[in-house]
Amino acid sequence: MRIRDLHRRLGCTVVIVAHDMKVAHSCQRTIAQRAGGIVEDVRR
Repeated sequence: MRIRDLHRRLGCTVVIVAHDMKVAHSCQRTIAQRAGGIVEDVRR
């Protein structure tokens, strides 16, 4: 089962922590942090 399928089936939020931008770009939303604060919040 893919993570996106899990999200649809259960209707829950899935949090992925990744340093690989390919993984991040496959997500509907990305939030970038630096020094403990949010520096970017992008919805696709």
